[in-house]
Amino acid sequence: GGAGKGNVIGYNASVGVYVEGANNNKIRGNYIGTDDAGENYGNERYGIALAGESYATKIGGKLPEQGNTIGFNESSGIHVGEAPNTYIRNNYIGTNAAGDDLGNMSSGISIDGTFTNASNHFI
Repeated sequence: GGAGKGNVIGYNASVGVYVEGANNNKIRGNYIGTDDAGENYGNERYGIALAGESYATKIGGKLPEQGNTIGFNESSGIHVGEAPNTYIRNNYIGTNAAGDDLGNMSSGISIDGTFTNASNHFI
């Protein structure tokens, strides 16, 4: 997906997008906890959560239109657990392209449990 073409993911009782034990995932161009108009559709936990040794997930991408808009979630916008080599790039977290306040109730990005020898990339 690209800007205006992705999924609207919200009002879930837990996480909007949950990845566990899967490799080489791409999460791009979505509205998570909100929509293209900046409405509140927050999820009850994280917007995106990675766990269970999920390797090389790309959240967003090299091009600005590949980014996600993530807001209004009850916890962090993005939570990285046991997920080495995660790339987070060109996303709007807690805001949108217009600069509106879509803040998550906790951190924009939270990291814990990642492998000590792994590198994660926030660009």
